[in-house]
Amino acid sequence: MNNTRPKAFIVTNIDVFFLTNRKEQAQIMQERGFEIHVLAADTGRSEEIRQLGFVFHALPMGRFGLGPLQVLKNIWQISNIYKQEAPAVIHQLGLKIIMLGTLAGLRTKAVIFNTYTGLGYLFTVDNYKTKILRRLLLLLSKWIYKNKRVIAIFQNTTDYKLFEHYGIVDQTNGHVIKGCGVKLTDFDFTPLPAGDVLRILLPGKMLSSKGVYEFVEIAKNVKADKTIKQQVEFQLCGGIDEGHPFAIKKEEIEKWQENGWVKWLGNQRKMSDVYKQADIVILPSWREGLPKSLLEAGAVGRPIITYNVAGCSEVVVDGVTGYVVPFGDVSKMTEYTKQLINDKTLRDKMGANSCNYIKEHFELYKIIDENMKLYSSNKLI
Repeated sequence: MNNTRPKAFIVTNIDVFFLTNRKEQAQIMQERGFEIHVLAADTGRSEEIRQLGFVFHALPMGRFGLGPLQVLKNIWQISNIYKQEAPAVIHQLGLKIIMLGTLAGLRTKAVIFNTYTGLGYLFTVDNYKTKILRRLLLLLSKWIYKNKRVIAIFQNTTDYKLFEHYGIVDQTNGHVIKGCGVKLTDFDFTPLPAGDVLRILLPGKMLSSKGVYEFVEIAKNVKADKTIKQQVEFQLCGGIDEGHPFAIKKEEIEKWQENGWVKWLGNQRKMSDVYKQADIVILPSWREGLPKSLLEAGAVGRPIITYNVAGCSEVVVDGVTGYVVPFGDVSKMTEYTKQLINDKTLRDKMGANSCNYIKEHFELYKIIDENMKLYSSNKLI
């Protein structure tokens, strides 16, 4: 490998996230002269990353837990990797990685780009612990972004405005790039399925914060309505995230399935097929960065119902590509679900609109180009 090329680190929580969200960006960066290093937890996909011609480093930290000794150990371990490799660019994704990785990266001369893929648990739940941690995070962030080598990228305007409100970022060091984009050749427009069963899908991990309980409540309401003549199947598609504070137990999901309220598909590697077999996509998530699941569903041409929360509301045009519902209003979400079940013409129209909207605003290489322009403005390309 030619060691004269500048090194660029892309840092994510796990190898799978890199492969599904940043692989193409890394390939373009490689074509433009960077030696690409990927720092992520190895869940068994690291060899795929090496086969792409990238250098892989195992991320020495767990996804959960913020014990002081563990945090200091993680910062020291990441710092040693950065010190050894001397990168010119560090691009970090995810709140925990951003905080620990930036503290480690300040010892280098690299320009550090931090993409907030959502503000997660600390900004979703209000209790004594989260309020303290949130305050500490905002204070630390304010100190971090005083360094002109550190640049924040937000996936939605809500998160950007929050950091701007606290005086952490402004237009010089804070930017909005909406998500990771969607590859339209993988998620191409497909007409609604013509089967007897109408399928309504929630794509996401089995977390209460993804709105799984609300989705089950909608399923119960719809299935109890005798005026609905169409045979309807509500599908949960995603795995259980062991250790996550919002994780739902497998036994509870299996009970819902036994009662006939939902069908659980588990993890599916080829999500394009899942979307193509669905008629409506619902994501009652409490907060997102910018949900790739909705980009993919929209690209395939599916009407979407979601909450008016950070991230989700920026993917759906209310009344045009689907419906944006006030947070927590399960009754309204149920009402719109019934409306779409009973009106195939409306499903077709909204689905087509959804596809066109995603193509125009969220196509993968358009989003990558926005990242490249940001690199260029910092004289890295």
